[in-house]
Amino acid sequence: MGMKGFPKGFFVAAAKAISVFDWLDVDWIFVGAVPVAVLGRVRATTDADFAISTDFSGADDLDARMMAAGFEKIEGPVEIPGKRLILSK
Repeated sequence: MGMKGFPKGFFVAAAKAISVFDWLDVDWIFVGAVPVAVLGRVRATTDADFAISTDFSGADDLDARMMAAGFEKIEGPVEIPGKRLILSK
């Protein structure tokens, strides 16, 4: 495990993702266990979850940039009707 219980490479991977979001000029926020830990409620985690602000048409560019940064795409994007959400793993 890395610094303060985070897996080795966690901060490197998070920084890569954030650099992609910055390059695409999208708003983003950490969600999930990371911000909860900052508030003092530590939960076991081995990943970083993000929510970003983009539209469905921007999902392909996001996927391409994330894969170019070394991330593996598992599935998605999937638009959730009526919720204005796009899920991609």
